[in-house]
Amino acid sequence: MLFIGDSFDFEFITTASNPVRCALGKQFCVLLFSDNTAVYRRTAHHVCFVVPVHYPSFVRSTLKPRDLSLKESVDHLFKFKTAEDRSRFSTYVSSLTNVDFKIIKELGPPRKAPKKNKTSQWP
Repeated sequence: MLFIGDSFDFEFITTASNPVRCALGKQFCVLLFSDNTAVYRRTAHHVCFVVPVHYPSFVRSTLKPRDLSLKESVDHLFKFKTAEDRSRFSTYVSSLTNVDFKIIKELGPPRKAPKKNKTSQWP
């Protein structure tokens, strides 16, 4: 796997039915996997983009209820591989000073498919 973007120390997933893979390095990131492949040192690799995301905005966009505190979101929203990873992430969340947020629409619930046009020629 080739990771494009920031480096990170460890990764973890959300507890959602369709989990989102996340990572923590200097900041919180979402791992976006693609269908792209790249050749690196004569070997083909799948490509994953490491995208930094504002953590309070991520939490407020994905959690229901939205009034859950950021500290509580650590256990409510994520599964960690080790207790040490959980502790390090909790420390990161506690150190955040910019807790203002904006809803990230792309992280919200899936939207309903548009209704079919009844006058369409296609079945």
